[in-house]
Amino acid sequence: MELSSAAERQNFTARPRYDATAGVLIGSECADCGARSWPGRGICNRCGSPRLEQVALAPAGSLQTYTTVHVARPGLAAPYLLGQVRLDDGVRVHAHLRGLAADAHVPLRVRLAFAADLETVPPFHFEPE
Repeated sequence: MELSSAAERQNFTARPRYDATAGVLIGSECADCGARSWPGRGICNRCGSPRLEQVALAPAGSLQTYTTVHVARPGLAAPYLLGQVRLDDGVRVHAHLRGLAADAHVPLRVRLAFAADLETVPPFHFEPE
C-alpha cells in the first residue's frame, strides 16, 4: 500500500471541518472504497487508501445518543449537551446539541445549525428538526 501521498495532504488541524456558508460539515470520502469520515482523514479508516477527497456531508440525521456534561471546560459553561448523530449519508458525528426538550427520546431527527458568530465555541451544533 502506497502511503507517501498521505504525507502530502493538509495537516489534520488545517483541514476544513465545515462550510458555514453552505451549511454543511466537510469530511472525506475514499476514492477506492467510498467510506466517508468526519473530520476528514489523511488515510481511509476502512481500507487504508490515501486517495481521499473532501466532500460536503449531509446536514441532517438522527440523534443516536446524548449526555449532559456537568463539568465546565474553558470557553464552555456547563451544563451542555453532547450527542452522537448519524448523518443521512451514514457518517457519525459527535457534536454539541441545543434545543432538546427535557423529555427527548432517541432516535430523534436533528439538523446542523451554525452560530451567528463563527468565533463562538462551538461554531456549530445540532438541533431538532
